[in-house]
Amino acid sequence: MAHDSPARSLNRLTSPTAVKAAIAECDQLGRDAFRRLYHFKPARAYALHFSDGVYDSKAIAAVAFGYQFGTEPLAWDECSGGKVKGNAAWALDRLGFRVIGVKHVGWWIEEAEAAVDAYLEMLALHQAGLPFKKKDYHSKLHSQRPTRTAKAYEWKLQNVSAVLQEMGREWLPGYAPAPGFQTLLRYVLEDRIGRDVDSSEAEAIRAESPSKPRLVKIDWALRDAENRELGKAGERYVFEQERQALKDGKRPDLAAKVKWEASEADGQGYDISSFDLDGKSIHIEVKTTARGEATPFFVSSNEVRVSSRLNESYRLYRVYNFPASPEIAVYRGALEKCLVLNPASYRAQRK
Repeated sequence: MAHDSPARSLNRLTSPTAVKAAIAECDQLGRDAFRRLYHFKPARAYALHFSDGVYDSKAIAAVAFGYQFGTEPLAWDECSGGKVKGNAAWALDRLGFRVIGVKHVGWWIEEAEAAVDAYLEMLALHQAGLPFKKKDYHSKLHSQRPTRTAKAYEWKLQNVSAVLQEMGREWLPGYAPAPGFQTLLRYVLEDRIGRDVDSSEAEAIRAESPSKPRLVKIDWALRDAENRELGKAGERYVFEQERQALKDGKRPDLAAKVKWEASEADGQGYDISSFDLDGKSIHIEVKTTARGEATPFFVSSNEVRVSSRLNESYRLYRVYNFPASPEIAVYRGALEKCLVLNPASYRAQRK
């Protein structure tokens, strides 16, 4: 029977990114090993379908809760797997994920994310004074997701304006705020640009985490380092924050030139190309964790070399408490000078 805890409840699961992080961990471990690690049983009725995979909805939602709030996942007896409000199938369906046995109303997560990302790109171009054609974006969205018409996407983009207006954020002229939006849009936007969260809320959730030792010790640093979905979401968050900082600094021209390098190719030793307010280039490597700033993280030998080569233009952004209430610690210059680097692995071959 689930515990009646106001803080540790699936009612509070509002991050699609956290759900995708749990799915990615399940993919890494395998479905059976994932359930064993967190002591869950197979889903009897409500299987989660995402991409080409099938997952146990209760286990995914419980682990996603831990990712969102940087605490231990919900235990098997802290949540239920059903479709009524507050249960796992309901929580995942609310975030736009496909759960067998639940009648879904509204747009799917992939559609909502595509609309939000297109909107934010147009907003950046508008703020930089650069031309773009809204119709081109409508057509592109429709071609990528043909189950929705271009007109439907235009209306959805007006819904995004309504969410931004409600959040007290700038919205894009030409997309008058349209009421009656799906709450999922707000959750996606919060994953992209940050949540306005009372820090005491997240602390209350962490404070209610079980104090007794778990049967299985989890290497949280390794878990975060190996989770590509969480890392990608952190990079996107920094990308949007960099653009916003330059806009706030009256440099929309530079904001439009910020580039998310890792979205196109990895291995450069940094994830984002940006600028300071004087127009000097900076190169940002992003390391993201759902837990606190002191959580250890991994850097590659290539990142260390690149940081030494670029020196003053190199930045490491440590994004922590993500995505619940994200904050960023910035390290500048060569990593060897600002971090304690301990060897964590070796390249080996037969003698």
